[in-house]
Amino acid sequence: MSRTTQIFCASTLYGAATLAAALDAGCFAPAGRRLLVVLNNGATPETSTPVDRMNGFEALRGRFDDVVSFNEAIRPLHPGSWTPRGDELPLWERYFRLTWQLGDAPVELVVESLQVNPALAICRVFHGAPVHAYADGLMSYGPTRSKIDPMIGTRVQRLLHLDLVPSGSTSRPWTSSAHRKRSSCRYGYCAAPSPRGTAASCSSRTPRRPSASRGRWRPRPNASARS
Repeated sequence: MSRTTQIFCASTLYGAATLAAALDAGCFAPAGRRLLVVLNNGATPETSTPVDRMNGFEALRGRFDDVVSFNEAIRPLHPGSWTPRGDELPLWERYFRLTWQLGDAPVELVVESLQVNPALAICRVFHGAPVHAYADGLMSYGPTRSKIDPMIGTRVQRLLHLDLVPSGSTSRPWTSSAHRKRSSCRYGYCAAPSPRGTAASCSSRTPRRPSASRGRWRPRPNASARS
């Protein structure tokens, strides 16, 4: 059994269901431990319901060994605005490893919107960990709105996304009881659904490297501007 701890981060119930669907489809290798880190990015997190207390979460809970709160770990700081300083990163990594009982085991990160906090902060803290990104909304179907630090971008293994927008890519759909919609993986891709009675599998390609030309989103001119 692998000693690796897979850390899944979710700020919405939709995101948690996407992660559960990916696990059901076999898109992640077996791990020694699967930890779900729930985040609340609301303006006043104290007044909103966290993901692990929402209706329907219990149906997803069984995919993970443990569930912890990122908000509780960094309280009273806000997860959307907290950015650890560079010289503090080793201290924060030790703190999270102690708080979440990670020990010295290697970790893999599965995050959403890695160009902004809190996903960006988590990737910086666990600086040597491979990163899997997943789409938490339509914004993830295009280039990131800001340039991604190569120290993070070069660690990205793939982007998992639901097949909400036809793309014509070579990705193949995967399905799960956690999501009734067709889904697929970009950069790495999930193989086509296996025959009945067998589990779906997932294979990965070499991830694309970030470049200056792809680093920022540029709006297309509208028809009136071109005329």
